[in-house]
Amino acid sequence: MDKKTSQRLDTIARELDRRRQEHGKGSSRGRHIRRIVRKLLMIVALVFFVLAGIFIFNFFRLNADLVEGHIKKGIIPNLTQGRFNLNFGTVSGNLINGVELENVQILNPHFESGATIMTVPRVSMNYSLWGIFWGNITLQKLHIENPVLTLKRNELGRGIWDFSKPEEQVKDKSNKKNMTTWQRQEQARALADNYLTDITVDNLSILIPSPDQLITDEFLAKLTSFPTKTYQFSNIDLKLKKYPAEKFVSHIFSVSRPDDPDFLRFQFTRTRSNGNFTLSFDAVGQNFNFAVENLGLDGRRINFYDGRMKDRLNLEWVWARNDMSLLERVRGLKGVLKVPDFSDIFKPFLGKDSHIKGKFELAVNTSPGEPLYNSDAGLQVSDFSLKIPFFPVVQQLDAEIETSKRVARIENIEIKIKDI
Repeated sequence: MDKKTSQRLDTIARELDRRRQEHGKGSSRGRHIRRIVRKLLMIVALVFFVLAGIFIFNFFRLNADLVEGHIKKGIIPNLTQGRFNLNFGTVSGNLINGVELENVQILNPHFESGATIMTVPRVSMNYSLWGIFWGNITLQKLHIENPVLTLKRNELGRGIWDFSKPEEQVKDKSNKKNMTTWQRQEQARALADNYLTDITVDNLSILIPSPDQLITDEFLAKLTSFPTKTYQFSNIDLKLKKYPAEKFVSHIFSVSRPDDPDFLRFQFTRTRSNGNFTLSFDAVGQNFNFAVENLGLDGRRINFYDGRMKDRLNLEWVWARNDMSLLERVRGLKGVLKVPDFSDIFKPFLGKDSHIKGKFELAVNTSPGEPLYNSDAGLQVSDFSLKIPFFPVVQQLDAEIETSKRVARIENIEIKIKDI
């Protein structure tokens, strides 16, 4: 072998040795990383099994007393308060898949016959999995399917919705000493953000066997108009949802009908820090808003307005905290209130022989901090007519009144009364 070939072989040997050393160093680093990954996976698996064990333990512990404890000794007593009877048939399900109650009935114990006010073929309840992990039974969703609500009076004139008892009995039943542990736990959980975040009622039917007998007051019976035959409302859907957030909690209640999916919407929102809240009512083409702001020792600022037409309704005032008369507690009142026609409001509720018509306008302005009797206000009523039972028939009323600094001035008033 010549010298040149020998040098080439030595070079190749050194290169192979260098690469072998680099590979060894890399393999050692790779094995170290793999060891770390395996340890992390083992820790994660251990934590997972511990958490799963806690969840499984709490599930079997809570699920074992779900019906006899949580439902029969917690939910039902808190719901009925000893005032009415609630019966149900079969119960199926568990905390994970949910619980179903079949053939639920609500009965008035004061009725000897026909005591059922509501029947529900099926009620579904779903629970918070997070609550199960922490060892709590937290009812999160309630679904009521195809309920039938019956409204009527018995032969003594008592409404089937009247569950009232003598005051002494009510006090005895409301005594907290008589409450079960399940009742106390259920009332405590009702304050949680995830408690009953979704309540749904599908296909509600309201059955009224004798609508004309619902109102027993003679004046109201003559004022309103109800049919004499059995009347039924059906296909009504109700939803109540709660949206808890970090700074506020909002509740939205909605009612939908087949002919009007947006029949009614009611929203209540409250801030957690200061207790300010807003109410919003949206129905029959109207949008009313009521906002309350906490001003501390000065009281509360209140704003009541029409979200669609503020020029028709927009009133703002401060409700003072001090114990004083109404005229003194209302301070700084300002805004407008206009009613284009009273008949648009009262016509759906009045009988065929009754009517309330006319136009009303009120504009008021009060200096900040001043009580109501120091306000400057202008009131105008035009083309007003009134025909209701037991009252004089007002054919026409026109009036214009102004007040300023506790002095009222009648600019004009004309009234025509026909008879009684």
